[in-house]
Amino acid sequence: MKRISLGETTVRSARLALTPAVKLLSATEHFGVEEPNNDILEGVLWVSPGQRSAITGFVNFLNQTYDLGLVLPEKGELVVERPKETKMQLRARIIRMLRCPVDNDGYSCDLLALSLAYFHQVAPPRSVRVEHK
Repeated sequence: MKRISLGETTVRSARLALTPAVKLLSATEHFGVEEPNNDILEGVLWVSPGQRSAITGFVNFLNQTYDLGLVLPEKGELVVERPKETKMQLRARIIRMLRCPVDNDGYSCDLLALSLAYFHQVAPPRSVRVEHK
């Protein structure tokens, strides 16, 4: 509000800067922890990769005010360049997996990784975990 009143930023820019901050705090609450940590930050950025620069100011504020030691991943660190397999090869593997019965505990993780590579050309970050029921 101070920066808005000084004319250093607009209301729209302030709102856009707060959006990833709200996502970070909501994710922190969702996981039942009191303070954001690097895994939660990485997960939020993985889901919304275009928010990295917008959340930088909030992360700096949290680090200065609460000494959290949050570290923003380097740009492009969460994205895999390109899967080694072609899109057709990934599609064929997904179809084979879906046709076969579930035979191991890692099935969901394998299917998730293949699907992410096929549809989005990314691999899940190390903080994403699939829970088996």
